[in-house]
Amino acid sequence: RDWSSDVCSSDLALALAGSILPRGSRSDVTITRIINGVHTPIVKDVSKIDKGEEPDFPLEDEDKIYVRDRPF
Repeated sequence: RDWSSDVCSSDLALALAGSILPRGSRSDVTITRIINGVHTPIVKDVSKIDKGEEPDFPLEDEDKIYVRDRPF
């Protein structure tokens, strides 16, 4: 299968990585994207995507996803 032409969403990428661990914060996920040569953080609330309240977020080449720990 040629994956290069497929669009990868944040939800799919997280699932392929093994999902968010129980101590991870679904409401505080940062995607770092290079825009005009600058690393730009984009903060998403994945719990709203899960509930259908927001559309999934398509990823681009070189995007990095960072999931913060939930406060205890």
